[in-house]
Amino acid sequence: INRLYQLPRLREPVWLTMATHPECRSQLGPAFLNELCTLYGQHRRQANTRNSFASAAITALLAHHLAWVPTLVPTDTHDTQMDHLNKATLAA
Repeated sequence: INRLYQLPRLREPVWLTMATHPECRSQLGPAFLNELCTLYGQHRRQANTRNSFASAAITALLAHHLAWVPTLVPTDTHDTQMDHLNKATLAA
């Protein structure tokens, strides 16, 4: 747990910013992924293992906490996309 609190943090809540400022999506998305990959690489070098807590935590968060999905789906296709997502989740 101590290592978790010592790891670098993301500076801003990217999904919230992307949802409230859609004009920033094209800049924030790639910047977020770049920063996330950098943080992951730093942690991986520190942990010196492939099966690290960070990758498992990110995978679990993105797979099971689907609140981030609507922030990436345009409003007009939200219902159709969510129907497909729900069907895929139920089939898994």
